[in-house]
Amino acid sequence: AKQDQAQEFRNYPSDYMAVVKQAFSLMHRYEWPHFKYRHERLHSTDTLVTSRRAPVAQTAVYSDGSSLIKINEGLVLHLKAISGALLAGARFEDDDHIEPAVLSPDAVTDLIRRINEQWIEREQLKKVEPIPIPPVGPIAAEVTENTFLAALLFTVLHEYGHAAHGHTPDHDPQIREIEADRWAAHALLEAAV
Repeated sequence: AKQDQAQEFRNYPSDYMAVVKQAFSLMHRYEWPHFKYRHERLHSTDTLVTSRRAPVAQTAVYSDGSSLIKINEGLVLHLKAISGALLAGARFEDDDHIEPAVLSPDAVTDLIRRINEQWIEREQLKKVEPIPIPPVGPIAAEVTENTFLAALLFTVLHEYGHAAHGHTPDHDPQIREIEADRWAAHALLEAAV
């Protein structure tokens, strides 16, 4: 895993690893390492964000018991765009003021449709410019950022689930995905702040 990680980092460096680390700040700083340690297969699991465009995450499990989780920038950008689009259509209020939605429900639907069309373009490895999301107020911006980080965290934990279960391409894909989702949900319940 270490060798592949070094090669991927050399070939596809990304600045988004800091964002993944920020997502992990949603995990309890003592509970997450304890939870991770209880799963022997995760003792030698590393995470890497690559500059690849394809909107995917994947886990490679090696014969020596190590694993490498790769998150592509295309997926990070997709999760950020979806979070922004959804919350641009939400109304927020606190004790001091109300922030109206900046998009109508129809505009949100159209924006999500366009973002999903970009998903397909990214799968085809086309270079795409991010679709602009209208600026929102400070409450909506904070909720949008936290929603994005939570979605990214669940995605990374899902990949940890594949590593914890030792999933390989030989395993039934439907069972693999269900087990990884369950593992991620369990990790959040036990170790999230």
